[in-house]
Amino acid sequence: MNKEKDNKKTFRRTRQETSSPVRQTTLTFRVNDAERRIIEDRAKSCGKNVSEYLRQVVLSRTPRAAFTDDEREQLKVVSAMRHNLQQLNNYFHSQEWIMVKLQNERIISVLKKLLRV
Repeated sequence: MNKEKDNKKTFRRTRQETSSPVRQTTLTFRVNDAERRIIEDRAKSCGKNVSEYLRQVVLSRTPRAAFTDDEREQLKVVSAMRHNLQQLNNYFHSQEWIMVKLQNERIISVLKKLLRV
């Protein structure tokens, strides 16, 4: 008799689910209380129950693929280049480079005078 009740529960469907195959598999995962409340609130704001909401969110999104080792190495190189460019940017935003330029011009002037002799 319990089996008959279970079968009845399995085949009870809402209007929305009648066009889709019967869902018989249950997935379980753990969340903390705060995460549970967030999921419930988001489902409610979408007008869905938690199962419908999670099913829609999970099935409609594809996670980003993990980086390969080669891609990770390339990211390290790009990151180092970014760091170097940032240092150059900081240097040229300071007044130091103007002083270096003036000193170089003076040295060049002196060298030109010495070479003329």
